[in-house]
Amino acid sequence: AARDVAAGGDGTLTPRRAKRREWWASNRDKPRTRVSRWREAEAEEDAYGPVEAQQGAVVERLESGAEAWAGLAPEAAPGGAAPDAAPFGAPSHFYSDASFAEAGASPAMAQALASLGFQRASHVQRAAYAPVAAGRDTLVADRTGSGKSLAFLAPLMERLRAQEEARGEKARPGEPRAIVVVPTAELANQVLRVARAVARAGVPLRSAVATGDHPWRTQREALEGGLDLLVCTPGRLASHLDAGTLRLASLATIVLDEVDVLLADPDFAAPWGAIKAGRPKGCSVVFATATLPAELEASLRRDFPGLERAKGPGLHRAVPGVRHVLVECGGATAAAAEEEKLAALLSALEEADCARTVVFCNSVAECRAVENALERADRRRTRHRALPFHAGLTPARRKAYLDEFHDRARPGAPRLVLVATDRASRGIDFAGAGHAVLYSFPRRGDEWLRRVGRVGRGAQGAGLVTSFVLPYQAMRARKMLHKTLGQEALWIG
Repeated sequence: AARDVAAGGDGTLTPRRAKRREWWASNRDKPRTRVSRWREAEAEEDAYGPVEAQQGAVVERLESGAEAWAGLAPEAAPGGAAPDAAPFGAPSHFYSDASFAEAGASPAMAQALASLGFQRASHVQRAAYAPVAAGRDTLVADRTGSGKSLAFLAPLMERLRAQEEARGEKARPGEPRAIVVVPTAELANQVLRVARAVARAGVPLRSAVATGDHPWRTQREALEGGLDLLVCTPGRLASHLDAGTLRLASLATIVLDEVDVLLADPDFAAPWGAIKAGRPKGCSVVFATATLPAELEASLRRDFPGLERAKGPGLHRAVPGVRHVLVECGGATAAAAEEEKLAALLSALEEADCARTVVFCNSVAECRAVENALERADRRRTRHRALPFHAGLTPARRKAYLDEFHDRARPGAPRLVLVATDRASRGIDFAGAGHAVLYSFPRRGDEWLRRVGRVGRGAQGAGLVTSFVLPYQAMRARKMLHKTLGQEALWIG
């Protein structure tokens, strides 16, 4: 190129350019992977050893090879999180200082929740209980794994039961009394399981799910039989409204779970407009999310004057007990960098040695590349088994792989690796997963928070996150880690 030609124009390279070309030619195939571990700063040194880089309350330590995943304390090891040791009444990063009865639950609901093992309310559960139970428009927001589903379901179910007992209100054919809208069929099934568990524990309600994964006839018959609670996806909600099998005349509450995802979906615009125009007087709206862009919050407050905000203290912050490993992969070419990432991924899976790992990719094509690499590395599936989870699969196959991932691991079974797009980051509870791998670094801050939130869920709050970055992504990744691990809120625009 012209830039490589010496000033004299004789076609020779300048000494500097010649030296650079010589270096690239000799180092083209050499790995250039940099690994560092992250934690919150502590008064004394721990298994991380001497501090090599520090900024505020966050420490980064450079490692080599397997050392990056070694030395984790047993209570913080992936999949081996210890229960919250705070005494009852003492707040923690997850629990508030109140029981469900103190948060506003009736004796029947408090007893039902206690029979399911829920004695104390989390921060967001305590903040949301009274306004949701009273039928006020409410914004429920806290970090992933904070118990938001129960935060709106328990008071909503209590309100429906109270109306039925006080005024004899019962579900009419085709007119559910409450609707929960979620972005994916997998999340719909999860929310329905929580609602039915509470119902079986002593707060009986009729509930059903309406998604594209279930037969239309079954859903229509369930609606005609009368439902207290319907959990659905936007597409199937629109279909039932258009077909007249679903009407809003008896609606007391509608919940938009993962509201930022729903309102960004153009397919949800029409049914959401119909709901806002057709909801009866007195129908409350509940918005739930783990990532709340400032513009979205301002829009909701404009559209719903008097909107109450039930926010937990962990919103847009990392879970304190989760450890982070940052892996920077470089190469002379894009193909070389990709080879470095695949090799580092195999090393991370081996060294972390976690029974269940979720690997996040930015596209279906990247998911398939990772699946193929895992299959080639272990054709007999003795060390790990890759389970794909993305839009390129049929709903039946996605459900089968997800069920296999959730099933209890058998002794001697290979490690399960769920290779997924962001479909798996939208509210799905991976309670058994101890390791999340960000193979493709997310494009936005909200995506990052949702992905890393697949581990460290609930009161236990421990796990491991490994993030792979290319050189041009490293600075942004470091800034996000410094901010969230220092327990500052990550700005979501």
